[in-house]
Amino acid sequence: MAVFSWKPLYSVGVTSCDVEHQSLFECLDRLHDAMRVAQGAGITEEIVAELELYTRTHFRAEEALMRNTKYPGLEAHCAQHKIFEDNISSFKASLKTQTGCNPVDVSVFLNDWLTRHILRNDKKYEDHMHAAGIK
Repeated sequence: MAVFSWKPLYSVGVTSCDVEHQSLFECLDRLHDAMRVAQGAGITEEIVAELELYTRTHFRAEEALMRNTKYPGLEAHCAQHKIFEDNISSFKASLKTQTGCNPVDVSVFLNDWLTRHILRNDKKYEDHMHAAGIK
């Protein structure tokens, strides 16, 4: 049951970015579904690994688009990406401890990222990208 489903509201007007953002919604939904049936701990490592890969693929592609179009907010945007990467590193380190990584913490973080980063930060580049001919 999709609780965190993609809505047009989340679109940043750049197809490649929207598709990659949708994968975050899918991760969050899978984690939420597992948590509903008390299996969150069993899927957390997989989700964290996917999020780590996401930082290497999506962030670099998004930053390259910004760099190539001379987006004026690139530096600040990269700083936000670094915060995400640091959190994922922290979750990954927690997985190696005896107490593990709390799936609720990952869920709360990811939900917050989706609502705050995409809606506030990523939306800022939409007009710039369209002016550069990127859709």
